[in-house]
Amino acid sequence: MRRLGLPVLLLSLFLAQSAAAQSVDGPFYSRQHLVDYWATQSVGFGNAIHVFLNHYKVFDHLGFGPALGKSYFQCQDGLIRRDCNSIQGPFIWSSDAVAYLTNVFGDVSHINISLDGTLINQGFSPLLGYFNYKTCFGQIYNGRYLTYVVLEHGFAGGTTFNGISCLPQP
Repeated sequence: MRRLGLPVLLLSLFLAQSAAAQSVDGPFYSRQHLVDYWATQSVGFGNAIHVFLNHYKVFDHLGFGPALGKSYFQCQDGLIRRDCNSIQGPFIWSSDAVAYLTNVFGDVSHINISLDGTLINQGFSPLLGYFNYKTCFGQIYNGRYLTYVVLEHGFAGGTTFNGISCLPQP
């Protein structure tokens, strides 16, 4: 028993630290982890809360007033976050994709960025790259599809960026 004490203690400390580091932005390790987090956060909340994963509702807390909506995505590393911090996305808005590219490259004035074949950022000559994003659809919510964008394919700085598929329903 004495030999197991230290490893068990270290594991307990690791798990406690992981739980303490948890924030509203994630990361969450599974759909259930995300739901459990919001179930504990909503205790005592008077407001309605709707939590979406890949733009499908996974948690609903009834309450008063307009619902607080939180969107999360299953990122390429397998973790669930509000922001995957990746050129590939997913992004809730196309403007988020452009802002992310601006953060990465500093200047997108020489990069064409399109969404579903329509240019949303016209680069100037000489063109140094392009990024093609596509719209993905989640569930119908309040009479409209919830949408987000992911990279279809791109090129900049001598690097080809592979796109990702639309995310599955959790």
